[in-house]
Amino acid sequence: MRYFLAFAAASLVTAGAYADDKEISMSDVPETVLDAAKAAVEGATFTKVELGDDEGEDKYGFEGTLADGTVVAVDVLEEGEVIEVEHHTTIDALPAPVKAALDKYAPDMKAEEVERLVDDDRAVVYEIEGTDASGAPIDIEISWDGSEVTIETDDS
Repeated sequence: MRYFLAFAAASLVTAGAYADDKEISMSDVPETVLDAAKAAVEGATFTKVELGDDEGEDKYGFEGTLADGTVVAVDVLEEGEVIEVEHHTTIDALPAPVKAALDKYAPDMKAEEVERLVDDDRAVVYEIEGTDASGAPIDIEISWDGSEVTIETDDS
């Protein structure tokens, strides 16, 4: 089941691999695409790239790490446009408005993965994946200021 809470004009965009994405060699990535990914996350060492489709356009999904071990991901379209940047983070690093929204809408959630997402409009969203009090999977997206919350449960 999917719940939308605290609507605003902009909608939240979720990231994720598509089932038809295919891992490719870094040497098969066009230079403009690789340069865009490197510029989006300065200092990242990319270890994996997948080629997929984003509304009929080639999308390159990079995964890697920063020097401090932070896991990062970048999605870049074939012409070099960065459409999303992800940084893995922790519950403790969430901004206060995001933490307050999480505590309000999922106080008993056990977080397993926390990501800070920035899309091509520079909108910042935090995605928290884990389980609810009953152990069922739950995925919550919260805008940087806590004003927009999207909750997806196993029933979605």
